[in-house]
Amino acid sequence: MNEQTIVGSLGDAAPISISSSTPLSLIGETNFWVVLDGPVDIFLSPFQEGRPAGRRHHLFQVPEGGVLPGLPERECGLVAVGGINAEVRPAAFESLLSLPSSQVVELIDPWVIALSESLAGPISLWPEHVAPHSGQTAVKAGSRLYGASQSPVWVQADAGQLLYQGRKQSQAIPITPRTWVESIDDAQVNSLSTAELLNDGQLIETLKCFHREAAERLAVQHREWDTQSREVKERSAAIETNAVINAFQQLRTIISTKKQDRFDRRSPVGEGLAPELGLVRMMAQHLGIEQSHWGKTDETHIIPGAPLKTMEVMFDRLGIRSREVVLRDDWYKKDSGPLVVFEEDGSACALIPNPAGGYTCHSTRQDAPPQNLDRHQSESFIPIGLALYRPLPDQPFGLWALLEFALKGVWRDLRRLLLAGMLLGLIAAVTPVATGLIFDYIIPNAAFSQLHQIVFALAMAALGSAGFTLVRALALLRINGRMDWTLQSAIFDRLLRLPASFFKAYSTGDLADRALGFDAIRSILSGVLISSILGAIFSVFSLALLFYYSSSLALLAIALISVAVAITVVISLLQLRYDRIRIRLRGRVESLVLQLIIGVSKLRTANAQQRALAAWIRRYAEQKQQFIYSAKWENRQQIFHAGFPVLANIAIFAGAIKMVQVFDPQTISALSPGTFLAFNAAFGQLFGALTNLALSLSSSLIIIPLYERSRPILDAIPESGSEGNRVEHLEGDIELSEVKFRYHEDSPDVLTGLNMRIKPGEFVALVGSSGSGKSTVFRLMLGFEQAQAGEIFYDGKGLSSLDQESLRRKIGVVLQQGSLRAGSIFENIAGNTSASVDDAWRAARLVGLAEDIEAMPMGMYTVVSDGASTVSGGQRQRIMIARSLVRQPRILLLDEATSALDNRTQTVVSESISQINITRIVIAHRLFTIRDADRIFVLDKGKVAESGSFDELMAADGLFKQLAQRQLL
Repeated sequence: MNEQTIVGSLGDAAPISISSSTPLSLIGETNFWVVLDGPVDIFLSPFQEGRPAGRRHHLFQVPEGGVLPGLPERECGLVAVGGINAEVRPAAFESLLSLPSSQVVELIDPWVIALSESLAGPISLWPEHVAPHSGQTAVKAGSRLYGASQSPVWVQADAGQLLYQGRKQSQAIPITPRTWVESIDDAQVNSLSTAELLNDGQLIETLKCFHREAAERLAVQHREWDTQSREVKERSAAIETNAVINAFQQLRTIISTKKQDRFDRRSPVGEGLAPELGLVRMMAQHLGIEQSHWGKTDETHIIPGAPLKTMEVMFDRLGIRSREVVLRDDWYKKDSGPLVVFEEDGSACALIPNPAGGYTCHSTRQDAPPQNLDRHQSESFIPIGLALYRPLPDQPFGLWALLEFALKGVWRDLRRLLLAGMLLGLIAAVTPVATGLIFDYIIPNAAFSQLHQIVFALAMAALGSAGFTLVRALALLRINGRMDWTLQSAIFDRLLRLPASFFKAYSTGDLADRALGFDAIRSILSGVLISSILGAIFSVFSLALLFYYSSSLALLAIALISVAVAITVVISLLQLRYDRIRIRLRGRVESLVLQLIIGVSKLRTANAQQRALAAWIRRYAEQKQQFIYSAKWENRQQIFHAGFPVLANIAIFAGAIKMVQVFDPQTISALSPGTFLAFNAAFGQLFGALTNLALSLSSSLIIIPLYERSRPILDAIPESGSEGNRVEHLEGDIELSEVKFRYHEDSPDVLTGLNMRIKPGEFVALVGSSGSGKSTVFRLMLGFEQAQAGEIFYDGKGLSSLDQESLRRKIGVVLQQGSLRAGSIFENIAGNTSASVDDAWRAARLVGLAEDIEAMPMGMYTVVSDGASTVSGGQRQRIMIARSLVRQPRILLLDEATSALDNRTQTVVSESISQINITRIVIAHRLFTIRDADRIFVLDKGKVAESGSFDELMAADGLFKQLAQRQLL
C-alpha cells in the first residue's frame, strides 16, 4: 500500500509524536489515526479524567501504515505507545470512505483481527461450525461458529440469537479462526466480508458497534486481570512464607531427637501448604523423591475444579509417573502400591500401603484425620484413581544403588525371610543331634519311651520346617513381585526419559535385550541366590555341631568344602568368558530377528528369504558356538559335584579311621558310632549348603555380562526438561535465530546460521535437496538435538528454558517412516491420551477418514494388524495424521505425511486442517502439494536460500524453480 496516497486522502492534519512518556489515548468513536512511523504497541490501561493511569497490559502491535480507530470512553481503554520517532496522523473516521475499497479493507481487517483476538479467551481447536466469507450457515443451539480464514467474517443471526463474549448481539460482529459467536438456539447466520459491508454502506456503523462491544469487554477484562494480579501476589506471598516455614521445619528435623518432630506420614508435609500440595509432597517423600526437587511444583499448578488433572500435573513436575486405574471389587485389600483416589466432592486422598496390609488414607479435607481404609470409606471414592511409580534419580546409577532402590519397601519381607531361615537352620541341627542320641543311648539301652519322644520331636521338627519353608517361600514370592514391579517400571520410565540421541547407538532388538537384562538380574538375585545365601549363612549351626563332635574332623571337613568351593569358582570363571560373548551375540541375533520379522513382506517382495535365513544362521551359529563352549564347562561342573561328595565322605571316613588307629583310648571312646553318624549328618548338611551356594554364585556370575550390557541405560542421564517452565498453552509462534548444528564434533555443519520466523496459524513448507537440513530442523524444534549455537523460540520463550516434555504434548508430529501399532483404529488414533471416541471421530473427519472407517466391519474398533497390512498406505497416513491431531496441538509438523494420498484426499485433508487454528510446518518433497502454503522456505547448505509463496518463488527463477522443474521432467 502507498502510504503517501493514504496521507494525502486523509487531510493535512499535523503528525503527533507518541512514546512511552506521551502515549495516545484511543478515545472517541469518530477519531481515527494512521501510523506514519512505527510500529506502535497497543495497551489496555485504566483512565482517570480521560488520561491513562495505572498498570498497562499489552494487547497487540500495529505496524507502520496501520490504523488506530478510537473507542468509546470507559473506565479503561486502549493506549498507543510508540518507539523512537513514532508518529501518527489524526483524521476523521468517515474520511476512510475516500480511499479505494481495496485499501480500506487492507487497513480495517488487520485492526479488526488484532482487536477481536485480544478479546478472545481459550479457544477450541475443533470448530463445530465455520462461517464462509459470504453466505448463510445453520448453527445448532449451544454451538460455536468460528471464522474460516485469517480475514474477519462479519456474522449476524437471521433467525435465532447469538452471543459474543457472553453478550447478546443484534448487529454484525467479526469472527476469525480464533474468535467465535455462540448460538443461544438453532440459528441461521449470515456472513459478510469487510468489502461487502463497505459496498453496502454499513462498514462505519458496524465498526462503531463492534468498538462499543470491545470497550465493554475490555473493561471486564481489565477487572479480571486486576483480580488475577492480586491473587498472584497473594499466592506468591504465601509461597514465600511457606518456604521459610518448611525450611525451619527441615532444620528442626535435623537437630531434633524426638520422633514426633520428624516427618510423620500421617499428616501432609509442611504446615500452611495448600492441601493438594501437601498431599503431593507427602507422596513424594514416601516414594523417596529428594526434598530438593519438591520446589518444582507449587500452588500455581493447582487447577480449580480438576483434581485429577491437578495431581497428574504436580506428579509430572516431580518426575513421578502416574497412571489412571479403575478401582474394582475389593481393591482396598490388595497392595497396589501408593495410590491417589478422589471423593465425590473432588477431595483427593493419598493411600499409603501399611506394612501389615491395607492402606492408610490421608485426605486433603481438613476435618478428615488419617485412618485405615475400610470397605465403607472405599465406597465413597469415585472408581478412578492414580497409581504412582517411583522413578530412578536423574543421575548415573550403579548396580548396588539399583539393588538398594529395588529393595525399598521389601525390608519387612526380608526380615521374615531371615527369621524363617534362622529357624530352619536351628531345626536342621535337630537331625544330627537326634541321630547321635539314637545310636549312642537309645538303641544300646533299648529305651523305647525315649525313642518315641525322639520320633515325636523329629516329626514336630519336620512340621515346623515345612511351615517355615512355606513362610520363606511366600516372603520370597512377595519380594520377587515387588522388586519386579518396582524395577521394571523404573527402568522403562528411565528409557522414556532418555534423550533421543541415546537411541541412535542401539537397534530396537538389542536395546530391548539390554532393558530386559535388569529383569534377568533381578530374577537371579531374588531367586535361587538369596535362598542359597541364607542356607549357607544359617548352616553355621551345622558347623558348630562339627566342632562340638570333633574339632579334628571339623578342620578336615572345612578343608574339603574349601576345595569344592575353589574348584567351583575356577570352573565358573572359565565359563564366564564364553557367557560374556554369548550374551553380546544374543543381542545381535535378537536385533536381526526383530528386523526380519518386521520386514517379512519386503523380504518376500525382493525374494530374499534365503539370504535372510543365511544371515540369521551365521549369527545364530556364532552364538550357539559360544553356548556349547559354556555348556562344556557347565558339564564339567556337574560331573565334579556329582563325584566329589562321595570322595569327601570317603575322606571323612578315612579321617575317622585314622583317629581310631592313632589316638589314645580316651579319644576313641569320644568318637562313638552315634557321634560319628551325627558328625557325618551335620557334615552332609554343611557340605550341601556351601556347595549349593558355590553353584548358585557360579551361575550368578552371568549377572556380570548382563549388567555390563545393561549399564549404558543407567549411565545415560535423562532429559532435564522438567527443570524448565511448563508449557500450558501455545500460540504457535516459532522463531529460529542463528541456529547452527552438527551431529558430531568432527562432522561438517548441517545448519549454518539458520533464521526463520513462523507466525501463529501459518502454513509453512520446508523444501530443499537431500542433506539441506529439513529433518534436522524438525529434530531441533522437538528438542531431540541441541543446537551448538543460536536459539529456537516458542511464543518468544527459548526452547532451552522450557519443559520439553510438556512442549511436545502441544505439538503434533507425523514422520514419513511412522507406523501403526497392532490394535484397533481407535487405539491408534487416541494413543496414550485420554481422548474419547468422539474426539477420535472428529480427528478422523478432519483427515477425510470418517467414511473409510464407517465402511469397515467394526468401525472405529476395526483391528489393525501388526505392520498395518489390513489398511492401505493412504489410510495408514491419515490415521497417523489423525493421531497427531487428537491431542489438539497448536503446532503440527508433517514430514511428507501425505505422500500416499491421491489428489482428492489430499485436498480434503488440507482444506479440513486449514479450518482449524493451527501452525503447520511441512517437509515437502513433492512440490505440487504445497501450492497453498502461506510461505515456503527453501533450504540450501544449512540456510534459508529463498522464501515466499509458491507463485513468488516460481517467478523468481531461483533454486525453488529448479527443484520444481526437475519434478516436471
